[in-house]
Amino acid sequence: MKFLFDLGGVFFDWDPHYIYKDLLNDKEARDNFLNNICNDEWNIQQDAGRLIKDTETDLIKNYPDYEDKIKLYYKNHHRMFREIFQHSINVLDDLKNKKYECYVLSNWSLGNI
Repeated sequence: MKFLFDLGGVFFDWDPHYIYKDLLNDKEARDNFLNNICNDEWNIQQDAGRLIKDTETDLIKNYPDYEDKIKLYYKNHHRMFREIFQHSINVLDDLKNKKYECYVLSNWSLGNI
C-alpha cells in the first residue's frame, strides 16, 4: 500500500493573510488584494511552472499601484507558514515505520522550495 500526502493544509498551516495582515491593515483591502490580485488563479500559474518574475511583471502591468505588495508575495512565502501539524507528522512517521511507501504531492513552484 502507498500513501500520498499534500503539504499545505496537511503538514503545514499556510495562509498569505499571515504576512499581508501587517502590510494591509484594512481587512477589506487585504481581502481585495488576495482575492483579486495575488489570488489563487495567479498563484496556480507559478505552481504550473511559470517563472515567478514573469507572473509578477504581468501582474504589475495590470496593478502598478500594488507593485511593492506583489513583489513581497513570493519573497515572503516562508512567512506564510504558522505551524506544522504534528498529528500529520506522527501519522507519516507511523506509516514509514510500518514500511509503507509515502509520497508528497506538491504544487509549490520551484521558487518556493
